[in-house]
Order: sequence, then C-alpha cells, then structure tokens
Amino acid sequence: MKGSPDAFINNVYKENQFYLGIRQTGKTNALAYNMSRTTVPYTVWDTAGALSKLYRPLNPKTQRIINPKQRLKHIPRKLYPEYELDLLHKTCESVLAVGDQLFVMDEVQQYCTKATIDPFLEDIITVGGNSGSENGGVGFIGTSQTPRQVNNVILANIRHFWLFFIWLEQDLDWLKSVLNKDVLKELPVLPPYHYLFASGREVLFGSPVKKMGLTYA
Repeated sequence: MKGSPDAFINNVYKENQFYLGIRQTGKTNALAYNMSRTTVPYTVWDTAGALSKLYRPLNPKTQRIINPKQRLKHIPRKLYPEYELDLLHKTCESVLAVGDQLFVMDEVQQYCTKATIDPFLEDIITVGGNSGSENGGVGFIGTSQTPRQVNNVILANIRHFWLFFIWLEQDLDWLKSVLNKDVLKELPVLPPYHYLFASGREVLFGSPVKKMGLTYA
C-alpha cells in the first residue's frame, strides 16, 4: 500500500497514536520527524531529553517542548522525582485547561505500570478528547520500548500504532488484544529503522531514515 500515514488520521485531537519498539530502532527519529513537520499546537514531555536534541518547533508560540531534566537540573537528585512529578502534573493540568493540542510523552513507561498509571496522565488519555473546542480536544502521542510495561488504559485508547522491531514474547503477548496476528508476525523480523503503521485494518510498511526523514513503500 502506498501513501502517507497522515491519510489515515482524520482528527489528531481525537485519534491517539503510539510508537513502540526496542531502543535504537528508529522510533524516536520517526516521532521527531513527524513533530518537526506539523503545524498543530502541541506540548511535548521530553522524558529523556532525546527529542529536544533532534528538532525545534515550527511555531514556538503554540508548540513547546518540556525537557524536565533541563528544567530541573538545579534540583538535588534525591528531591528530583518529587519535583518532576509536580512539573508533570502542572503541565497536564495546563494542557487540559487550554485544550486543542497534542500532548506527546516520550518513554511513557516511566509514568505507569500494568497495574498503575499516573492520574494526571490518565486524565489526558481518558478525557482529553473532550477538552477544548467541538472539533478539537487533546490528542495523545506516546512512545515506549516495552509494551508489557504500558498500562492498558493507554493501549486501549490508541487508534494508530507506529511499530518498530519487537521480539520479546512477553511484549508481543500484550499486543495480541489490540493488533491482528499478521501484524504481530512481522514485528520480530523488521529490519532496523523499518516500521509498520497499523491503523485498524490499514497497514503501511515504511522505513524511516536515521537522520530525520521518512519514506513510505
């Protein structure tokens, strides 16, 4: 199938997206490239500071990247977790209050487990679509290396998956309920920097370029 994944996303504020794959397979580069092109307002929670190094927003007035490690670099290490969570919670509250934007979180597993999820992040996932104007809301985009660590509240609310190399059986098992078997068979044999874009019954093969660029085949 030829085309761009954009063709399958009708409303970015209503249809959540997720990037999955082990480290060094291209998911962060793919996300950074897509975010570097969009004119949609967004707030990026750059957990590890990786996205901040790859691109800058097109519209700084409506697009922002929050790097908590940079923002809180003056905080003593033992106090950092408390300050980081406080900053995250204030950010989520602000995003929901304003609405009509994307909330992007890199390495989501830092803020949830299968059994628990940060309540402020959960609000973004579950009620974000109702924040803002009638056709707007807060759309969510997340990334993770390990599906088995991502709370099912998140996975159950994802419409579009960007899937990179995943081979561990425990991770594949957790995806059985949200992805079809044909897609799952492809993940352990995907070459580095190649991906599947799965959106309902639509599946698109692609290969992201290592340095900021995507091709579709």
